[in-house]
Amino acid sequence: MNKIEIPVLRFRFEVTALEDIPFPQFRGSTFRGAFGTALKDTVEPQIYYDIFESYNASEIPDPDMSSSLPNPYLFETSDFSGKVEQGHTFEIGFSLFGRRMRYVEECVNAIARASEHGFSYERKKSQISRIYQVYADGSEKLLYDGRHIIITSQLDKHFTVNYPTGIKCVELEFLTPTRIMKNNLPLMPGNFNLHDFFNVLITRINLIYHLYAFHPFEDDHNSDFKFYEEKIKSLRIYSNQLKVMECARYSNRQQKHVNLTGITGRIIITGKNLDDLIRYLIAGQYLHVGHAAVMGLGQYKIRFLDFSSN
Repeated sequence: MNKIEIPVLRFRFEVTALEDIPFPQFRGSTFRGAFGTALKDTVEPQIYYDIFESYNASEIPDPDMSSSLPNPYLFETSDFSGKVEQGHTFEIGFSLFGRRMRYVEECVNAIARASEHGFSYERKKSQISRIYQVYADGSEKLLYDGRHIIITSQLDKHFTVNYPTGIKCVELEFLTPTRIMKNNLPLMPGNFNLHDFFNVLITRINLIYHLYAFHPFEDDHNSDFKFYEEKIKSLRIYSNQLKVMECARYSNRQQKHVNLTGITGRIIITGKNLDDLIRYLIAGQYLHVGHAAVMGLGQYKIRFLDFSSN
């Protein structure tokens, strides 16, 4: 077995609605907006900038990339059911990356404040009932039971994923709309291709490690996408069961609805060079891929398949 260390703290919040909450179709944008407002109200400007605005100018590898750089956190939600009735619970997934883990208390407090002040444009209130830390194997540790909270110095900040060698076939299941952008348009099931997918994935993972982690992603520094292009050419999509999921959010800043339509569903990828790219696929499972990942888009999970009979 091999292993990869991913610089992430992952949490799951169980939240009880104190009123009926009319969530939009996709809640991630609502969570992020309320989090940003609460964070700005509760921390010093520099801490707010470090978390919400994400990076310092000295950290940017290329100034022209500043508008597309990843944030040091993301929200997760795969619930598209809309309204939550009073007394019912809903979940908020939250991940914090690398050096920004030092602000974990500020982030947790901001999510708690956002919950109390209310989600949705109607500011319908809720209350956090439990907080869990989520580990790489899917197990969880209770941090807050509604009355007592464990001090954050006891958090386990090691997130290690074990994975097998000799991988030649994987299934990716996209759980939330995934927007792999090309020429300002998202790839759809008919033109989805591995070259563009891996280009976006590898770029995002390397930038997260460059901006926020304590060491580069690749020990041998072979992090340039060009290094992997020939390997990607040898891969093929054995099965494409992708579909379009229409999604949108309302932007208060732009005063209009913003399209978040993307792909969901499954693909199976095969190829002898898959083993060389598996670390990126595993990291992306926790760090997401594509446009608007900070809001929970681009979430997928991996399943290793035995393709020996084919």
